[in-house]
Amino acid sequence: MKLKPYIWTILGIFALGLTSCDLNIAPYSYIADEYYFENASQVNTAVIGCYGGMQAPLRCEWALTELRSDNSRMYSSSTQNDANLLLLAFDNGTMNAANTHIRSYWESTYNNINSCNTILLPENLAVVEEEKLRDQYEGEILFIRAYHYFNLVRLWGRYS
Repeated sequence: MKLKPYIWTILGIFALGLTSCDLNIAPYSYIADEYYFENASQVNTAVIGCYGGMQAPLRCEWALTELRSDNSRMYSSSTQNDANLLLLAFDNGTMNAANTHIRSYWESTYNNINSCNTILLPENLAVVEEEKLRDQYEGEILFIRAYHYFNLVRLWGRYS
């Protein structure tokens, strides 16, 4: 029974030690937008990142476009593999909103549109001092965003 006071003492010291810890530290893997855009080089890096963001939707765009049409088809219709069953639904025209390819395309497209919108904020483009370069970056980002909207309208209609 003499152990009880020691346990309470240790727990009290431990609790006191936790209250002195600073748990509000900034993550090292993420830089907030308001701290990132400080010069033209960083805006250029963000623009290049938006070009890279165009690749993610392309991983499943062929299933949403070509596989649904008569341009391509699945020859292994007897498979029971989950991945092939999702693709077979596109080939047969029986896909639904729970299909992971649809969700992946939708999310990756809107994630890149969000990145484009972040760059297009006036305070982020204003750090590029050279007007011609600023106009170039703005034009590139507007094109990437329009490309994504074009594909969304092409796949889901005007109000996607």
